Amino acid sequence: MIMKNLHLGYLSEFVTYLSANIDVDCIICHGERITAIYSEGAFLHNRHQSIMYAFDLLIVVSDDQHCSDEDIQRIIDGSIYKDFVTVIMTLVKKSTLLEYLRDGNFFFCNIIFCGYEVFCKIKDQFIVDPLRMEQVCIKWRAALLDVRPKAFEMAHTFLRWSTNRIEENDTSANILLMLFYAVQASCIAIVQWVLGWQYDMRIHNIRKLIGLLSTVSSEPARIFPQNTHEERALFHLLMEGRQTSEEGGKWLTIDARSLHILLDRSTEFISICEKVFDDFIDTTGRLQSKNIQPNK
Repeated sequence: MIMKNLHLGYLSEFVTYLSANIDVDCIICHGERITAIYSEGAFLHNRHQSIMYAFDLLIVVSDDQHCSDEDIQRIIDGSIYKDFVTVIMTLVKKSTLLEYLRDGNFFFCNIIFCGYEVFCKIKDQFIVDPLRMEQVCIKWRAALLDVRPKAFEMAHTFLRWSTNRIEENDTSANILLMLFYAVQASCIAIVQWVLGWQYDMRIHNIRKLIGLLSTVSSEPARIFPQNTHEERALFHLLMEGRQTSEEGGKWLTIDARSLHILLDRSTEFISICEKVFDDFIDTTGRLQSKNIQPNK
């Protein structure tokens, strides 16, 4: 990964703040995104420009350290960085990471191999050499090819059920539940198989899952942009419908227009995730090269 100087500056500042507030062994950046909005017009008094940075961070803590994603997020939310820095984090204990590297876990091997070590108490304590990375890629691509035919079966099952109910003019919360599961199943197919991270399926947090997908592609996130009041309300409806339906509530009814929009969005979301999956198979094929060099 080639880190631009400006981004590295902000990242270093942020990581310094983070490491001062929580005891971490190592922080590795394995992805960055920048969003710039520039406004100028006859009715604007001043030009306006805003920049948002998003970093994908692997945060390694010692085995005796007890903290969660939520603890770290609270630290971020209480900082000056909350308004212009977004973090997609993966938190892992040191012994667990070493075990993953020994086992050839693609997700963690690829982060160590390609990522940028922003902070580490002991320099280069986590290393994956080019030959090892090539072996991991070969094994992982074979697994992807094997699982691809069934990877999105569950998502399509939920989607078909929702489509049939909507065609019958049903507007119950159960449809939202099935659409939620369709989106979640697509996310998990990418997270578990493309990223190689064993996500806990009992955690129904598609906001976090979609954020994790951003480490592979920005395309899935654009289906649920949440950048306007209407878009946020639509995404909230999807989340609320799942919770209401699972709690046995029958009181929530949804207008047909919103259901059709969510059905279309879910259909497109699954299609994009399938393309991301297929593109990644091609990518791992290209990574199988002895000329591959770590990005340190």
